[in-house]
Amino acid sequence: MAAEVGSFNVIFFILCYTMRYNAMQTKSLFPEQMLCNEVLHNKESILYRLHNLEKEVQYELRISYPATTPSEFLIKLLDDEDHSPPSKRRLLNTEKISFVIDKGYNMFAQVTAVRTGHPNSLDSLNNPVVYSIVVERLYVGLTWGAWKLGMITIFAVTLTLKLILPNIITFMEQEIISLQKQNR
Repeated sequence: MAAEVGSFNVIFFILCYTMRYNAMQTKSLFPEQMLCNEVLHNKESILYRLHNLEKEVQYELRISYPATTPSEFLIKLLDDEDHSPPSKRRLLNTEKISFVIDKGYNMFAQVTAVRTGHPNSLDSLNNPVVYSIVVERLYVGLTWGAWKLGMITIFAVTLTLKLILPNIITFMEQEIISLQKQNR
């Protein structure tokens, strides 16, 4: 009798756990395709299925939201086998999580929005949180956009040092010479 009750509890727990994720709204998310103006209410969760991810490649899942809506986003990566926590960091109004696909292709990201701060009225807690979400591939720990920005910066600095700075130095030398002539 006790064994039957124990097995019933295990089956009940498994059913409740799977129903919790099945009842949650699910959306598809593809690498390099940003979903803008997504909406979650306070303490509400959504499940994103991550498609077209390659094995042994590092990815970054990033959520950005307006700073005028004080919120915290909890990101939890789920797959079929491994539930190890990936590295996570928080930057102002951006949540980031980096991960590598090791085994299976069935990856999900559970996103939960939690309002923070003290509202002027409790009704403002009912207002939704608007956010954008994207999965980007990382190249040596940086997204392609960060690499492009770095290359543009290096180009601008090189251009400044090669073309503009010599002209400024020549102009300053001529001004110094003309000031010295005036003082004589």
